[in-house]
Amino acid sequence: MRIYFIVLLLIVSKICPAQRELIHARDPASIRTELVTITHFNLPESYSRYAGIRFIDARWLKAFSGFIQQNAKAGFRKISTSRLFEEELNSAVKIKHDSSTIVDSIVVVLKNFWMSRNSVKDQEMSCHVKALFFTKRADSFFFRGKMDTLLKRHAIVQYEYKDLPAFFIEDMLNAFPLQQNHYEKRYLKNDFVRLALQQKQPPVDSLKDSGLFLSFSDFLKGRLYNTSFSLSDFKDQYRISFERTGEGEALAAKIWGCLYNGQLYIKNGKHYSKAFAAENTFLLLGNVKTTAQEDTSSSPVIVNMETGKLE
Repeated sequence: MRIYFIVLLLIVSKICPAQRELIHARDPASIRTELVTITHFNLPESYSRYAGIRFIDARWLKAFSGFIQQNAKAGFRKISTSRLFEEELNSAVKIKHDSSTIVDSIVVVLKNFWMSRNSVKDQEMSCHVKALFFTKRADSFFFRGKMDTLLKRHAIVQYEYKDLPAFFIEDMLNAFPLQQNHYEKRYLKNDFVRLALQQKQPPVDSLKDSGLFLSFSDFLKGRLYNTSFSLSDFKDQYRISFERTGEGEALAAKIWGCLYNGQLYIKNGKHYSKAFAAENTFLLLGNVKTTAQEDTSSSPVIVNMETGKLE
């Protein structure tokens, strides 16, 4: 009997942590963090004639850079670097050069860097990258251009995701040629700092408990459309119902989100997901499906605070 009891305890101890990861996440704290380290990445040959490279992390969410799920039975993990992302990148590479006369360096301002995968059956990881490129000489910064694109990579080998941040940085640098422009816009240090680190104004707190945001702009301004409605659980999200007949059909295409009893909900597909404040943006977890019975899984998403779109 004692042996059976010990075996039962071992089984339970293995099942409980797994079940904690298989539940539908309702709070950011319930999603574990997977730490990765960026030790090096390869630079394109065109970068070798510059004295150095520096990254500035100007993302609205700096704590991590996306989610990973290895299989349908495992929960989502937040991908985060051991140190600050900016520090990891800046210490991972030093451009070699043969002449001490090279004075120009490269500055890359990361406005977005977000990794995700739509389904565990999908062998492709995506990374939304938005960056500004500058060359620096003394206290002057010269604008070289910008990129805003979706990079894709296969991630079918177990634990390959640990190298994905570095791979995506390499892809970003390879995709952006540092062409010399005839007209170079010059910024002094103070102007550059304002340009590089400028953030959208945070949303204005609304004094009302319930109401609709008919656009992302309305949300930022705290401008509510007042009407009578209610939210109810619908699978892993929430469904909206209006008291006035026909109002739902008239407003369906316009609604960006809503406040309901003081809580923010954002339209995610046909229904609404509960939003959690995360640094300078919001994290939506209501669409997480991690049970073995589900055919597909969808990663948690964040709000792009420049566009109001979910990614």
